[in-house]
Amino acid sequence: MIPRHRPARAQLHAIVPRLGAEELRHQLRHRLGVLLGAGTDWTSSSDGWLLRGGPFTLLVHDSWDGPELRLGRAATQDAAESVERLLSGRESTATPAATDPTDPTLTDPSLTDPSLTDPTLTDPSLTDPSLTDPPSVTPEPSRSRSARLPAAVRPLAEASGLPPAEVAAFAWRSLLHGWGVPATAWAEIGPPATRPFQAPAPAGSVREALLTPVARHPAARAPEVILDRTAPPALPAGWQLRSWSNPVAGRVQCSVRAQAAGHRLHVESPGLATAEELSALLAAWTAVLTAVAEQPDRPLADLPTPPPVLLGG
Repeated sequence: MIPRHRPARAQLHAIVPRLGAEELRHQLRHRLGVLLGAGTDWTSSSDGWLLRGGPFTLLVHDSWDGPELRLGRAATQDAAESVERLLSGRESTATPAATDPTDPTLTDPSLTDPSLTDPTLTDPSLTDPSLTDPPSVTPEPSRSRSARLPAAVRPLAEASGLPPAEVAAFAWRSLLHGWGVPATAWAEIGPPATRPFQAPAPAGSVREALLTPVARHPAARAPEVILDRTAPPALPAGWQLRSWSNPVAGRVQCSVRAQAAGHRLHVESPGLATAEELSALLAAWTAVLTAVAEQPDRPLADLPTPPPVLLGG
């Protein structure tokens, strides 16, 4: 689990080439609206201009490509939606969403415990203006690795009527099944919904298993490994997303990210897994996905099982 003394932070890095830094600061201050305390304004720092409002910490500075925004807030399952509302000007007037009985926050206290989701309860740098706040707007001591989706995935996805990310998710579940990871140690979050661990029947082909629907189920209480299906925040027109990180819970978070150059497999950890472990996990996921995409009519039981990683402590 994420250490209680330092909740994980969602981090956004964006470029806004069509605005000047001063205009961007004005717009962001306006969008924070009632989240700002009386008299709260941007303060100058060695890294740029800093502003705190509610759960958000914002840093703006100039660059050759235009003003850069680095935004931080507590990592929660709805962080992307919250950031999107803020940047669109809807955050201060938004109402809470209706409770979903399949929401993993109902079964994972790390996603609802105020000490873990409200950074102001555990991070004095978010409430004491005398403290600087580099960790809130710059990357935490986290690690990440990514790799391009194997070329054979797209043709299989198109032939199967599935998005490429769904094929990658199937390979991810198959990998964990091959390693014998128990149902309580992993989870999927975000749409279409968290799914249970269902060991696929050894009979049948990869293609048949890929097209078999999987029932929905709430997340495990304390998963070690997570597949995050949540899309990054949608940005206003003209903005360019450079990076988005939202390590909700667990030791490692995996995702399939759509980029202009194509989809990429992404694994990251809030400092709880080593770079070597992340590289090994990414290589294993890629190997199984390549086997799925290149030989979909092979028996499901014949999928490769790379050496296991991330299974101990």
